[in-house]
Order: sequence, then structure tokens, then C-alpha cells
Amino acid sequence: MDTDWHPTYDIIFPVAGNHHDLNDIEDRLDELFSTLSKARIAVDGLFINADAGFDSAGFRNKRFEHDVIANTALNQRNEDKKEDVLFDEFLYEQRYAIEKANA
Repeated sequence: MDTDWHPTYDIIFPVAGNHHDLNDIEDRLDELFSTLSKARIAVDGLFINADAGFDSAGFRNKRFEHDVIANTALNQRNEDKKEDVLFDEFLYEQRYAIEKANA
């Protein structure tokens, strides 16, 4: 595999196999943020609109570490998390249109 950075198409390398959204999420986010930094794209203040599948301690910790703003739906299975979070439901609902436009 060519591991040289190509700004036109390399954002994050795909992972082969059947994986859920949180498979190695910390490593995947480090890879994503590193690639953006190489492209001189500021990560602090970056906005991520993510579904409840990404609502995890690893995802939250990594985005806080990089000052990334996340609009993430709360995963009802995370009962231990009772902190107040900023969540824009209208913007979250628009993610489908954005995903479809980018497909």
C-alpha cells in the first residue's frame, strides 16, 4: 500500500473487514486529525455531526483533546453519562441530506 500522503483523496485509510462505528475510534481520529494538520487545515473548532453510534467515552475524549466540536446524538445505552451536552436536533436531522449529497 502506498502510504505517501495524497491531499486529493487520502483523508483516512479504510479498514478491511466488518467493523462497527467505534472500531479503534481513537486511532482513526488521530489519523484523521493528523492528515488534516498535514494539509494545514486547523482541527480546533472543527465541527462533527455524528449519530448515536459514535457516542462513546473514546470519541468524546479524543474530540475534547483536539478542541473539536461535536453535535452527537446521545446513545441511550450510556446511562452513566449524565452531563449536559450541547445538541442541535435540527442540524442533526440535516445530516442525512448532507450524507446523501456526499455519497
